[in-house]
Formats: sequence, structure tokens, C-alpha cells
Amino acid sequence: KTHLPKTHTIQDAIHSQQNSFSSIQRLEDENQVFITMIFPIDNQSALLITFFANMLDRTLRLFLFTALWVGIILAIIALIFLFYLAKTLTKPLKQLNLKAQEIISGGRVEKVYGFEEITDLDLSLDTCHEMLKEQGKLLKQNAFLQQKEHFDVQLGTFLENYLFLDPLQNVRSNFIKLNAFELFSNTPFGTKAQIKDSSKKWSLLLFDALDSGLKPILELLKTTTTSTFEMHIEKAKRLVTIKGTQYKAYIFTKNRFKKIENGTLKKGIFVIFDQGIIKLAKTQKQVLGLVEKILKEFEDQGLDLCIKMIQKEFELLEQKRVLEKDAKMILGKLQ
Repeated sequence: KTHLPKTHTIQDAIHSQQNSFSSIQRLEDENQVFITMIFPIDNQSALLITFFANMLDRTLRLFLFTALWVGIILAIIALIFLFYLAKTLTKPLKQLNLKAQEIISGGRVEKVYGFEEITDLDLSLDTCHEMLKEQGKLLKQNAFLQQKEHFDVQLGTFLENYLFLDPLQNVRSNFIKLNAFELFSNTPFGTKAQIKDSSKKWSLLLFDALDSGLKPILELLKTTTTSTFEMHIEKAKRLVTIKGTQYKAYIFTKNRFKKIENGTLKKGIFVIFDQGIIKLAKTQKQVLGLVEKILKEFEDQGLDLCIKMIQKEFELLEQKRVLEKDAKMILGKLQ
């Protein structure tokens, strides 16, 4: 078998034949391509076909091998890129997520660095954190104000419902009683005024060791209705000044006061609280605040209003005595 001359091409070999017929079939089997040409050619058909098929097969194998390596290289590059992307993008996102959780829990937050978008988001989270802190402070302040307002409302309700609102129910020679206010004269310590509610949880006792008996009380009440009457409270020292005389404000629980009631008590103002009120007030500061509010009620309107009411009752009592005296005189004359 002889090879084709190097100067001859496949087209030359085919077209040089006369009355020739050619047919090319390309068959694909796995990774190899077989080409079959059928046409009359002088003693070189086999060499021509074999040469042509082997050339295509080598070219195809080289192409597939090159494509495989290119694919492997591209896959490696893609993995490297994904790893870099995870380091530069996913890590800051995880840090931002942790930062958001720290903001929710109220913990300390740190700066997160990354792309421009990551930095912008971090700044937004910092702004959100500061706003939440301010909102938290406002909520605490509002809660404190609401608690204080609730406490003031309770006190106001007590003063409104029980203090100086009901008229005098009965009058006796040494005992004048209101529904929520009692003024005594027969105590070893002098004048005693008591405020209490129906549950007997509250009481305020005023003592004046210089006055005792019904007539001195009436004279005292009459003199205190003038425009010069003043009641001044020094909150820091807990001193109450009435007509220039200072009284010390003392605070007791009801049980403790009973133990020393028969002992020696200095002249002053005694505020008696039931244990339930102590629990309601919770702290000593709230208890002192409650005392100041009650004394302030006396200063503003309570004592003056009480004096006017008692004076009116004394006038009615005097009128009643006069009527009784006149009635006895009339009955005596009729007899």
C-alpha cells in the first residue's frame, strides 16, 4: 500500500476519479467519530479513509482533553471565588446578625467592617441601638410617672372620699365626730385630731400639749380662723409650724404607737400608719411623701374648712341650748 502524495488533498483524490460516486457517513460512537467514504478510487481508498478518520479522532480527543482541563481549572477558580465571597460577605453578615441579637438583649455592640453596603447597614444598626436605648429610658420614666400618678390618685381618692366632706353627725360636750375626722379633747397629751378611713388603715394625730378641755379647744379654733393663720411645712426637717409654734412630725405604725401611747410623748404631729399602708407605700421615701401630702392638705384647705364646720356646729349647739332653756322657762310658766 502506498500513501497519497503530500501535494494531493482529499478533494483532489476524489475529483480526480472519473465516473465516481462518493458518500460520506459520520457515525458517532461514544467519544469517537468514524467517517466512511465510498467511491471508486485507485488502490488508495483504504489509506485515504484510514488517514482521514485517524486525523479527526486525534483532533477530537485533543479538544475533549483540553475542554476537560479547562472545566477543571474553571471549577477550581469558582471554588476559590466562592470561598473568598464567603469570607468577605458572609462573615460580615453573620457579625451583623450577632450585633442585632446583642441589641435585642441590651448587650454591648461592636463595629462591623465590610463593603460599603455592610458599613451602611452597620451604621443603621447603631442608630437603631441608640434609639432603642432612648426609648427604653422614656419607657422607664413613663412607668415611674404612671406609678407616681397612680399613687397620687389613690391618695387623692382617699382625701376626697374621707377627709372633711361629710357633715358632723353628732355633738357631745367633749367629743366632736365627723365621718372621717375626729377631734378629741380628753387625752393626756392635749388636743388630738384623727383622720381615718372605713378600713381604719389611715390615721393622723395632732397633739397640742398646751391646750386641753372643750372650752380652750373652741377658743383655739376661733383664733385660728383669722387671716393671720398659717401652717408651714419644712419637708427637710419634717417640722410643721402653726401660729408660730413648731411641731415635730413623727411617724409610727399603729402597733408601735399603741405601745408608747401611755408613755411620754413630746408635743408634735404624729402620723400613724397601718402595716398595710406601709406595704402600699413600700419605701420610707414614699411614706414621707404621703405624710407631706396629708399635711399639705391641712395647710391648703383641710384645717381651715374643719374649723369652720366645727364653729357652725358649736353655733347650732348654742342655739339648741338656748331653745332648750327657753322651752324649760315656757314649760315652767305653763305649770
